[in-house]
Amino acid sequence: MSLSRFKSIMIIDNYNDANSNTHLSANFEINMNISSAQAIETPQLICKRTKIEWSAKQFTNSQVFKNIWARAVLSYFDWVSFIPELKDFSVHERVSNMLIAGRSMQSLWATFTHRSAGYNAPGILFPGGCYFPRDKEEWKKMDPNIIMSCSRISDMVNYEIIDEMKSLEITDEEFAILKVLCFFTAVPQLSKEGYEIVQQAKRKYANILTELIRTKHSNKPFTEIIERVNRFMLILPTIEKLTQIDNEVLGMMIVFNMAQMKNSLCYELHIGKK
Repeated sequence: MSLSRFKSIMIIDNYNDANSNTHLSANFEINMNISSAQAIETPQLICKRTKIEWSAKQFTNSQVFKNIWARAVLSYFDWVSFIPELKDFSVHERVSNMLIAGRSMQSLWATFTHRSAGYNAPGILFPGGCYFPRDKEEWKKMDPNIIMSCSRISDMVNYEIIDEMKSLEITDEEFAILKVLCFFTAVPQLSKEGYEIVQQAKRKYANILTELIRTKHSNKPFTEIIERVNRFMLILPTIEKLTQIDNEVLGMMIVFNMAQMKNSLCYELHIGKK
């Protein structure tokens, strides 16, 4: 995949085609009682592609939580459609979409943390101008459901990922490749062919990231280039861990319909990925 292709993927991350500028209004139409296969095939079934605004204008709350989730998932399905290796899977695996559904939340958390770092936010940014603050004193003013949702992962997200991305001064091109690397991790029930495709893609994009860093930092010693590559790769296990915790918390919210999150698509992406 060329760098121009990665730039296209970065544009898709923020793609919008709706007249409405916000998905935070109370009357914003959302359909999440669909399967992941339906959502992947036709992402706009979920909601309109409103403008994705990355800013810290207001605290996230229960009233807009499902709107944020819906718009974020729509953007993920738009993004993943540009990954060429997905065409290599067998018909059965493409129809079942196990990899796409199974790697959805990890890919979204990679995006949330990157935008939070890039915009120097006072916490974790979510689409639509909402955020979860880093400062625990601010939590006293917040919706209890949202505190429950984000408090367990807040320190991990901020200190181990957002601060590390800031320290690395990660470029858009580096992040675009890192996000694809994050996506290519095997999920249960893939065939032998599927595992091989995932492993080949992982090696391919790791080499692309290494070559990009080597080219961009050609004036630096080889040891510094390798260290930069290693620091990027060490972000990925942290994303896996925080996603696991997030799935546990969101699973409880879905079961008890907290923040109106009980629906088939949420269930499938957070609980049913086995």
